[in-house]
Amino acid sequence: MFLSQRSKIEELKVAFERNLREEGGGVVMTREELSGVSEEHLQKWKQNDDDGAESFFVPFGNGGWSSVMRYVHLESSRRRMFLAEEMRMHANAPLFRNIVRLRDSQARLLGYRSHGDFRLQGRAIKPAAYIEFSSK
Repeated sequence: MFLSQRSKIEELKVAFERNLREEGGGVVMTREELSGVSEEHLQKWKQNDDDGAESFFVPFGNGGWSSVMRYVHLESSRRRMFLAEEMRMHANAPLFRNIVRLRDSQARLLGYRSHGDFRLQGRAIKPAAYIEFSSK
């Protein structure tokens, strides 16, 4: 049972990572919203003309997200990019839930209280039960 759960976790992790890689999401922004980003970066992104205004499709991957977060002067643009990136990939939510559930099940099969306790085995940090006891 443990090994079958382990292989299922690996399958779910591969699917999760594939979804992230293949997802082509991003945010459309104007040149003004991207103030601070170099022209070199802007040329990498697809340019769109919405109502005659120059705009750019900034992808979450391929350096788009990190360039916006690092170089853009406007806090509102960085916030918009951050929130859009955080809200993506709803398809991964059930995969993530299943991974967490299976990891918890594996830890309990091995006699641990949680996956966290299992992961802390052999490390300098003590399991949660020890911390709870020592803080009383």
